[in-house]
Amino acid sequence: MRAFYILSGLFLLTFVCLIPLPRHFREYRVQTHGQLVNVLITYVPHSVGCKIKYSMKFDFAGSEYSKKVGCNFDETHKAGDIIQLKHLEGTDIFLFPDESISKEFFAFGALALFAVFLVIYGSRKKPVIAYNMALAKKRLKN
Repeated sequence: MRAFYILSGLFLLTFVCLIPLPRHFREYRVQTHGQLVNVLITYVPHSVGCKIKYSMKFDFAGSEYSKKVGCNFDETHKAGDIIQLKHLEGTDIFLFPDESISKEFFAFGALALFAVFLVIYGSRKKPVIAYNMALAKKRLKN
């Protein structure tokens, strides 16, 4: 069981927190230093449910990009519309003007702390449950 805690913590730390971290920093940089650009929507998906994120496609500077959008985006936009997105030259990241990345930083930070807790909990000499059971047996003998 201890190995499970250690491996789970290392997996979370590596594949969920550390590997995507450079992308999150680039997104934050686009949020803070990006400029508004006009893009032409080329494809708007028809949304069926609100829990699924859909990908719209748009054209910017002769290249086609995609962006995840929520439900009901197809009710307010259609192919051929021009919208404004935040973009930083030299990146492929586009954000809506009111889109904020800071909540994601807090969420990934909390997840990283939980992963570190799992590693520490799994690498302890004596698990807490075994310690409590030994303490309970000692009290029963007295």
